Amino acid sequence: MIPVVSGLIPGLPWKAIGWAAAVLAVAIAGWRVSAWRESHVALPGVQAALAAEVACEDGSECKAREARLQEAVGHETIRIVTGYEAELAGLRARPARVVRLCAEARPGDVRGAGPAAGPDGAGPAAGVIPGPAGADLGPELYRLARDADEVAARLRALQGWNQALSTQPNR
Repeated sequence: MIPVVSGLIPGLPWKAIGWAAAVLAVAIAGWRVSAWRESHVALPGVQAALAAEVACEDGSECKAREARLQEAVGHETIRIVTGYEAELAGLRARPARVVRLCAEARPGDVRGAGPAAGPDGAGPAAGVIPGPAGADLGPELYRLARDADEVAARLRALQGWNQALSTQPNR
């Protein structure tokens, strides 16, 4: 083969170029074999670390991330529950005001009715209507409102907790 190539470009040291190419090929092959050997030696350790990571065993990065996440969840849960309990305490501390129903009116008997006072035909604002007062519905009405507020507070707390858990940053 060298006589064919040496005939193409006369004057070049084709024999030396051939030897240099052979030495370069042997060096590259030796380097690759060495890299394969080093990889083969390191492979069991890498496989063991990967297995520990997949199984989330103690000492793995997975276990450390899990511990950090559980700690963050614990702090977030405490914060949400504390806020929820404070909101419930505020709702329960509100006093019930007196709310009375008017006594049954006879048909056609409209007390306190008068002509419209405003230029646009609007009547006076509602106020105290004279006459006997009905039963006090305040405590029952405010208990129902407080129960509804507690359910709404529970919903807000659970939504906040859910959002806090779903947006934990990767550390």
